[in-house]
Amino acid sequence: MSTTTSTPDIAIPEALRYRHLRWNFPMFLLDYLIFGITYNLFSPTVVVPEFISNLTTDPRIIGLAGTLSTLCWLAPQLLFSQMITRRSKRRPFLRAALPFRTLIPLMALVIALAGNTNPGVILVTFLVCYGLFWIGDGLVTVAWADMLGSTLTPKARATLFGFGQFGVAIGAIFSREVVRKLLAPDAPPFPHNYALLFGIAGTCFIIAALALVSVREEEDAVTVPSGPTLRQFLPYIFTVLRDDRRFRYFTIVRLLLDFVTMALPFYIIFGSDVLKAESSNLVGDSILLITFGSASASLLNSQISRHFGPRAVVWLIAVAKVAMASLSLISVSSGNLTALHACFFMLGAINGSTGAGIFDYVITYAPADRRPIYMGLTNTISAIGNAAPIIGGFILNQTQSYPVLFTTTLIIAIVGALLSLRLADPRQSTALQVQDQVQEAIA
Repeated sequence: MSTTTSTPDIAIPEALRYRHLRWNFPMFLLDYLIFGITYNLFSPTVVVPEFISNLTTDPRIIGLAGTLSTLCWLAPQLLFSQMITRRSKRRPFLRAALPFRTLIPLMALVIALAGNTNPGVILVTFLVCYGLFWIGDGLVTVAWADMLGSTLTPKARATLFGFGQFGVAIGAIFSREVVRKLLAPDAPPFPHNYALLFGIAGTCFIIAALALVSVREEEDAVTVPSGPTLRQFLPYIFTVLRDDRRFRYFTIVRLLLDFVTMALPFYIIFGSDVLKAESSNLVGDSILLITFGSASASLLNSQISRHFGPRAVVWLIAVAKVAMASLSLISVSSGNLTALHACFFMLGAINGSTGAGIFDYVITYAPADRRPIYMGLTNTISAIGNAAPIIGGFILNQTQSYPVLFTTTLIIAIVGALLSLRLADPRQSTALQVQDQVQEAIA
């Protein structure tokens, strides 16, 4: 790897630096909108747990299925970041979206052909295709985040995250109706209702991929040194974590906040099994409430991010996670379905804040030529926290107690929120000086 110091963004006119902005912004936005709206048909916190519960009653498998998307999406990103930084272009990695997204309609076809007499075949097919889909999206996301930083201005990114998430929230009203109709008692029988649902989702994912692969890459203003080789990579990331105190602290805070996902797959199961809510109505209402929460947060965060930066949005995420965990405990202690509904509203607010908060924090803070590594590193570490639903499944299996699970989640949320108050402002803190020391250490 070159020992040349990390290259800061060059102060050149935006018209020259972002020559393809007028083309790239609508393409990024189109992919963001279609993928985000379709995601509600495929929701790991609402649709997937309900689907899996029709195949097995084991809470450990339900917990695994609920967190599989996040694990497969996050865990490989560190390795992917090394691959990406060794190449001069990012666009070829975006093209991986097409083959991986094609897996979903193929999976839907297998589910339809298997019918209700082969639950084992359906379960294995779903877990394999679902996992591979999210692994592929993890690869695409690292390149996507880097290209957001290199092809869109900071204000354009804030607009993309804010209005894009608002559009996703409004579009989710349509998603909710699709889910409600396909999972209603008079809909096609299981598993054909889910096969149709997943088939629609897969088709939309492919359409979104066509927009994404058309994004145009900007030419570098200077020659950017290639990333570390595979042999240098582990020493490189350990040195980053050791020497970059601000980034290390951010990663710890994110990890704690991610552990709040421990209870997420079980909200929908708790509502239908304990509170006796009608399954199709609960799933549909949950998607609608997630929509309202996401829409509310996305418009607010667009303005907050533009004026106060992504750190302030991370603070709002922490507050929303404490509120969500508190409401779940109120619901289980009082048997109040309204409190559970409020949990899904808060989940929507969190989802609507992640891009402008977590993602843009790393994009803003990281050195331009090492952005994929910083993004991949924090996302891979985050996979540990997002594996929490598996732990939640074991807690529920051992204790048979929703209060124990929800109380544990609340304690973790409070600790993470308190620690977030000491996060550095990424607009005023730079990783460039640390990067110089890192490269010298492994040269």
